[in-house]
Amino acid sequence: MRDEIRGRKLLNDAVREQVMTARRRGGIVTLLDEGTIDDLDGAELETVLNQLAAAIGESTADTIIARTAGKARRRP
Repeated sequence: MRDEIRGRKLLNDAVREQVMTARRRGGIVTLLDEGTIDDLDGAELETVLNQLAAAIGESTADTIIARTAGKARRRP
């Protein structure tokens, strides 16, 4: 449930599967979507998410954090 709320658009079936696989092997996975991928269209978003899934699947790290960059603040 936490992934669905905090991960928002960082999730598709491939990412969910790799996150669960990493967790089953004892890894800690955190997904944080700051909203900066909201403008990606369906095909672009799927490409990004499939790359994320592949990266998680290839990782042997104990802790994985996937986070979209927050929008930079503009100074006046």
